[in-house]
This record gives sequence, C-alpha cells and structure tokens, in this order.
Amino acid sequence: MGDTIKIIRQIQDDILSPQAGLENILLKAKVLAYYLGNDDFKKWVKNELDGYENNELPDYRIIGATIIGTFSNGRCIYNNRAIPINEIEPGLRESTKNLCIFEGIVGLEAMSNQEKLCSPMGGEWIQLYNIFNAESLRQGRYQLIDANQPIIGAVISQIIGTIRSRLQDFILEISSN
Repeated sequence: MGDTIKIIRQIQDDILSPQAGLENILLKAKVLAYYLGNDDFKKWVKNELDGYENNELPDYRIIGATIIGTFSNGRCIYNNRAIPINEIEPGLRESTKNLCIFEGIVGLEAMSNQEKLCSPMGGEWIQLYNIFNAESLRQGRYQLIDANQPIIGAVISQIIGTIRSRLQDFILEISSN
C-alpha cells in the first residue's frame, strides 16, 4: 500500500510540473495500474504509450480534417488547393471527414514540436477521387495528383493536454478513495 501511495504522489507532482515529460509520467502510471490491478487503466496507459489500434481510438484523438491537393491539367500545376467537400464523392467523403491520431505519446510529443504536419492521402484515394470526377477530367479540368490532410500543431498539443488531464482525473479519483 505504501508503494501505491508513493507512486500516486509522484504522478500528481509530475502532472503539475510542466517540465515532466508525459512519457515518464505514463510509465509511472503503468506501474500504478499493475499495483491496482485495474485492467481498463492498464490498457489505456499502454495505448497512450505505444499507440492505438484502429478500433480502440478515443474521441479526443479524432479531429476534423480538410484536404489539400495538388492539381495538374498537363500544362500547369496548382499546389496547396483546398478540395471542397462537395467535390468529394459521398463514399470517399466519409473517410476524409476526420483524421485519426494513432501515435503513442513519444510520437505525439515529437509532432507537437513540428511546424508543418500532414497525413498523406493514399494513392488509391487519389485514384478514386479522379475516377469519381472523370466527367470534369473529360472536360479538360484538372486532375488530382497529390493530396494530404494538414495537421495543426496546436491540435496535437491539445491531445497531449487531454491525456494529462484524464490521467490527473483518474489519480484524483483513486486518491479520494
């Protein structure tokens, strides 16, 4: 019991210290989760450390997204053009509305220090976009040749803040018991 109380206090102190890295705090939380035998807490800490699988992503790691593309008509190339949502076929639109952030905490902290981040759209998505817009292409309009979903660093910082806050909520809850 003494070790549990000691690690709870260490985690509380670390969460309140801006200098303490979240990876270190989560590693301590992992030890606490095993001391407590709390399987849900163990799983959450493991996912935050190692990254999430597709079907386990919490809502705070799903962000609204836009798509930026590079278009060409064979003569000219237009970079960094926003693709209006109404130009995206409904079946593709659903897959691009949100951007899922699966990375573990080390990756998130590295991302938060980057000025420009983006998640590239796969070649299959680009090909499907062009197929669904084939009529426009036949009329001599522009073909999509590259696309990505930009990520704002502040959004990554918000996810990190949410992880700290949720961990603090859990620590306060078990401290009061």
